[in-house]
Parts: sequence; C-alpha cells; structure tokens
Amino acid sequence: TFAGGIEARALNITNPSATSTFANGIDLATGCFAVRGECLENGPNAVEIFASTSPGHDGLWSAPDGMKFAQVIVTGGGGGGGGAASTDGTSVVIPAGGGGAGGTSIETFSADEIGSSQTYSVGNGGAGGSSSGTNGASGEVSFFGESALVGANPGDGGMGAIDSEAAPRTLAGGAGGIATTTGDINTVGASGEMGTSPASLEVVGGTGGASYWGEGGFGGSILGVSDSKEGSTASAIGAGGGGAALADTTIGVMGGNGAAGGVFVFSYTASGADLAEWYEAHEDVEAGDIVAIGDDSLEYESFGMGLQKSAV
Repeated sequence: TFAGGIEARALNITNPSATSTFANGIDLATGCFAVRGECLENGPNAVEIFASTSPGHDGLWSAPDGMKFAQVIVTGGGGGGGGAASTDGTSVVIPAGGGGAGGTSIETFSADEIGSSQTYSVGNGGAGGSSSGTNGASGEVSFFGESALVGANPGDGGMGAIDSEAAPRTLAGGAGGIATTTGDINTVGASGEMGTSPASLEVVGGTGGASYWGEGGFGGSILGVSDSKEGSTASAIGAGGGGAALADTTIGVMGGNGAAGGVFVFSYTASGADLAEWYEAHEDVEAGDIVAIGDDSLEYESFGMGLQKSAV
C-alpha cells in the first residue's frame, strides 16, 4: 500500500524471481493514472447510447455528465406497401408496389455545439394500403434538435389498385426519402420495388425499400394458383412495407406497414483511441517495426451503430 503515493523519474523492478502480474487488476480509490499530466480515461468504449424508435413528438434528450462529443443518427419513417382490392375473380392481377424507405442523416457534434439538451421526434411508418386497393401511406419526418438540427425525410407509399386488369402489368413502388442537408452524411432511402405480374397466375408484390438499418418487408407472392397475399410489414428501422399480390380472386388484401424511423445519440465521455494502433499485421512484424497500410488491409464495420468503419 502506497498511502503517500510514489513520485519518481522512473520505476524499474528487476528482481528475476518477481511474480507480480497484477492478475487482480489495479483499483484506484481516488485520483487517476496520468501520462504527462493527462488522466487516462476509460477509452473509446466510454459511450452512452440513447435510442428511440417509438413514434411521437416532443421527446427530450439530455447530455450525460462528462460528454465530450456526440454522434446523432436520425432516420425517417418508411412508407407502406400498396393494397389490392377484391375483384370479380376473372383474369385479374394486382401486383402492388412496395413502400419507400426513410432517409438517414448522421452528424457529429462537440459538447458545446449540441448543448445540454435537445428535443426530438420519431416519425411513424406509413400504413399499408387497404384491401380496397388504396396506395400505401407515406411515413413521417424524424428530427433531432431545435429547427431540425438533424432531420430525415420519410419514404412514400407504394401503389395499390382497385381496377381489373389482366397480366402482364406492373405497379410502381414508393420513392425513398430524399436526403436532407443537415448531417455530415445524408443518405436517400431506397425506393420500394415495383410489383410485377408477367402472367395471369404469377404475381409478386414489390419488396419495400431498404433503409440504413436493413431491408424492407417482402411483397406478397403467388405462383400457379388463384389467391391473394398480404405484403409483409417492415421490421428494420425506417424500411418500407411490402406490396400486396392478388391473382384471379375476390378476396382483397392489405399492403405491409412501413417501419417507424429512429433517433439515436452516441455520447462519448472519452476521446477516441488511436486507430493507427489497430491493424492486422504479418506474422514476422515485431514491436518497433515501421509499417504501412497495404492493399490487403482490413476494414471494421459498425453495422450502422455508432462511428462508421475506418480503414486501419
């Protein structure tokens, strides 16, 4: 126990029989380890994650104590897939279009820039078109901060149908949410796929557009029988719903709902680690060797959460 601390120009322990390995760690009751007068902090994993995917307005985010910077990711709501109306059941096909995905914006702020608190709103996903053959509804805008400090547009709904047309035919998918200019990175949501029916008993509703977070709902699919299939509801944040499919039947079906958007804040209480220390090396590389990034260098992917991938 060094109750009074240790102060020395160097600490050199040379006993060849020493067995101390700090296997139980080092626990500092007060103070900190410091290098050149700077306390060593908790490292790059010192992060607090705020996530909201529940649609609604007037939410409030508050910065955690000691935050140095924060990354904000905002995604708009996905559009619903188109519905298919009941028909007279005679040589009629309805391949409804998939809903478009919401766009995504990403911005990094210093603690001073983002402030101690900000309002936010998560946009809902659009409802799928009804069994009366209506178009899917558009999603809603999501935003973070006063005057939409970071905002993301929603996807449009896919096209449904109430008319009686024979194959072949197609129905358009909804457009993806257009990119805003509020982030360092601003991405467009993918448009929903069009529904297609090349033959009378071959009908496929359009798949919903993929968002930053994942794929959209699948469209209904019919092959070789008279039937109707609902579009699938999207599960990935901000993705579009699938379009309905109908072939020679009197039973109308709904399109899949688009998924709600999301607001995410990654609050970092420590500065980032040096990425130059994280790399794959050949077996013969030793400590102290001078190295360079080669053509076979690896990239580490965050899969949408937190800071983005970097070549290392």
